[in-house]
Parts: sequence; C-alpha cells; structure tokens
Amino acid sequence: MIHPYRLNSLIIFFCLSAIFSFQPHKTCAETVVDPWNLKPYLNEGKTPPDDLIILMRFVSVAPEGSCWYNFINNDIIPDIENLLNGMMKLKCYAGGVLGDEADTIRKMRMHQVHAIGVTNMGATIMVPELCVLELPFLFDYEPELHWNGKFTEIDYILEKIEPTLARLAEKHGYIFGGMAESWLSFISSKTKIQTVEDLKKTKFWLWRGDRIRSEITDAMGFGSLYSTDLFSVAQAFSTNRIDTTWVGYNAAILLQWWPHLKYVTDQPIFGYESATCFLDKGMTDIVVAFADKWGEKYGIKDHKNLKYNLSKLLDDNLLKMRFIARNEEAKARQALLNQGIEEVPIPADEIKKLQSRVEPLYWQLADEKYPKALLEEIIKYREEYRKLKKEGKLTEEWIEKGIMPDGEPNNQWYHF
Repeated sequence: MIHPYRLNSLIIFFCLSAIFSFQPHKTCAETVVDPWNLKPYLNEGKTPPDDLIILMRFVSVAPEGSCWYNFINNDIIPDIENLLNGMMKLKCYAGGVLGDEADTIRKMRMHQVHAIGVTNMGATIMVPELCVLELPFLFDYEPELHWNGKFTEIDYILEKIEPTLARLAEKHGYIFGGMAESWLSFISSKTKIQTVEDLKKTKFWLWRGDRIRSEITDAMGFGSLYSTDLFSVAQAFSTNRIDTTWVGYNAAILLQWWPHLKYVTDQPIFGYESATCFLDKGMTDIVVAFADKWGEKYGIKDHKNLKYNLSKLLDDNLLKMRFIARNEEAKARQALLNQGIEEVPIPADEIKKLQSRVEPLYWQLADEKYPKALLEEIIKYREEYRKLKKEGKLTEEWIEKGIMPDGEPNNQWYHF
C-alpha cells in the first residue's frame, strides 16, 4: 500500500512531467510541439504536420491581476500568436507558481520555459551587466513628468542604450525584449526616515542574491540587513526580521507589504527597478529558422522577416507596458496615501550626504560588477539629456510621444 504522502508526491511528479513534456503530443486534433523539438523539420528532411502547434512557455513573478500580468496576457501573448498566424501558442505561468526569479531562470536554462519577464533582479542574474541600472541617483527624479505619464530622463537614456543592452543579452544567450519598468525605489518603513542617522536604526530587506545592493546599503549606512526571496518579505515584516524595505507603491499593494508600512520617502533614494523580457536565443533561432522554411505552409505573413518583426513587437509592447505600469503606480501611490501612509520629505542636505556616499561606488564597482564603458555611456546620455533640458530643447513632442530632439522617433531600433 502506498503511503498517502508518497502518493501525493507521485501525483505531483506526474503532473509536472506532463507540464514539461518535450515530446509532440496530440490535443484536440492538434500536434503540440515544444520549440526545441522543431529541429527534425529543419535538417532531417521531415515534413511537419498540418495541425502543428508550437507551445511556448512564458514565466513571470508578476502576480495575476497586476498590470504586468494583464499586459502579458492581453497584449504580448496575442500579438506573438497573431504574428505566427496561430501556429504558436503561449502559456503564461505567473505569480511565482514556478518559483522566484532565480528558480524560473534555472528552468529556462534547462529548456523547461522559453521566455521570461523579470525585474532588474532577475535581469542581473541573466545579464549581470544590467545591475548598473540599480545605482542610486543615477537618474534624475522628475515627478512632474513621471507621475503624469510623460517621457523622462530615464526613458531618454534607456532608448539610447538599448542597442548595447541587446548586444550584452545576446552574449549571454538571450534575446532582449526591450525595457519595461517595475518601480522607482522609495524607502518604506515602520518608522520615519529623514536623515542618514535614521538609516542606521533600520532592519532592511535585501533581495537574496542581489548583485550590488549590499555595497549600496553599506555605503548608505543602513542598519542590519536581512536577505530573502520576494515572496517571503511580508512574513519577514510580521516576524520583525525587517522593518524597512525598498519598493514601489503598486508592488507594496500587490505583494501585501503595505499593512506593515507607515512611512515612505518622498524621493526614490534607492535607485530604479527596471523590468524586461528575455527569450532564449537558441529557441528563438530554431523558431525563426522553422518559420523561414515552413512559413508559407502555415500562412505566416512576412515570415522571412520574423526576427525583425518579433523584436519590433516586443520592444513596442514593453515600452507601452512601461507607461501602463507608471500609470498604475500613480494610482497605487494615491491609494496608499489615502490609507494613511505618510510621504516623508528628505532634506536636501541629507540627499547630498547620501549622494556623496554612493557616487564613488559608481567607479569602484565599474569593471568588477558592470563594464565601465556601459556606465560611461549612461552618463554621456544623461548629460546630453540634461543639457537639452537646460537649453529648452526638449520639445513637447519628446515629452508627450518620445520623439527625440533630433527627429528620431522613440523606439525605432530593433535588435536583430
């Protein structure tokens, strides 16, 4: 007789085996194939079946119901499926059902998932150089633009450096999908924080495995640190392991951290949390080669240019997602302020103290944690933006639509 515990384990094992099966199988008169199993149709002379469906698995820690999850399901997935004329179907695993970002990245490397949406934390596991974006005070905070859905300094710089980020991603075996956004990193806490001295009293949360933020917290002078995964933070607050964190307003609501928080700094003194999407490059190359060879059979329009079209689709969508997330962040901010969370102003002299502690790190960490050349590129475009802004050359077209001052439309580069 099988013990109930072992029976449950067997059931779970067989369910997971079914989910991650890589063999073609029939479902409702369709032959469903994992992208990695398309190789026989490329170089072994086999003809694919008429009812072929390629199943791509997309994973994200974004909770179900969040703006990120909704956009993935309602926009990105249908657009990709339409691009391949329904020959490809995407299934999204969201909200940590396959683990935290480190877990899902391991599954991607094992070819169990094929595409992934990540915060900057996950992005730095996949492309370590991207940790440069986490540096505090790297970007100006422009609340009059940010909270009103306008293009900001961050957007200008990201637009300029995206080709470099795409090349770095490809070096690591991924296709870069463009830049979305998680949040600006405000400091939220149970006690009021207004000075550098106040930071010394905190019990601060750090995402386990973060590439550079332990150096940042040391430089800023935070108190004790506690590292755990994203989904254990609420429990850490409840058990008083932490009393302070860095987070955006929307994430604080979605992850149910907000009941533990009373105060939030009025400026994002802990940097910027980007978000992006990656495709497995090897898998993408197989799908593109398959479409190039068999696209006419499945009615895929412009199948010879699938790489370019897929890149354009992703980049356009992630830019839209950036501003949708920003709009949701503005709503969440107002909701939490209405709930009684207090926005605490940080005096200008205290901001200068923090900057003077952090900015030397930019160069100390260069070529150890990220390429010095990438940091220099970011600073170059940052100064370019600030010069244009000071001279009044950032037109309404840029602020509203992202049309660059030189007339170049925003978002018109693609990685392939």
